[in-house]
Amino acid sequence: MYRSRTRRIAKWTGLVVCVVLLASWGISFRFTCGVTVRGLGLGFGEGCHILVLTVRTDGINWGARRTSEIKWWPGIGDRGRTTVVMLPGWLTLPAIAIPTVRLWRRDRRHPPGHCQRCGYDLTGNVTGVCSECATKVES
Repeated sequence: MYRSRTRRIAKWTGLVVCVVLLASWGISFRFTCGVTVRGLGLGFGEGCHILVLTVRTDGINWGARRTSEIKWWPGIGDRGRTTVVMLPGWLTLPAIAIPTVRLWRRDRRHPPGHCQRCGYDLTGNVTGVCSECATKVES
């Protein structure tokens, strides 16, 4: 079975992004953190992943969360000259995890003697066609 380089890179990148999103979502319940570069910021806090569009200067901010307010729904806020888009972690993680799981499942390998498409055991099959999915079997 041919596995393209692009698909291999995509599934490993998706796995790393999922781990980072999961870790940042967990940390966001206790801490807030953000980075702003040239008016575009990314961060996490209040149970959300945050995108900030601002005209402020560059910088990094990190701090302990003192409030018990956690955002469970997406929201857009306008704070003066700053626009904030908040996406809850439970919404961003599945958006990356579902395609990543599909890529990993698509590339799973089946042992010899099994159909390479569906994994059906072809022991005793002499027709040359998988009886489960009708794929031609290579000898």
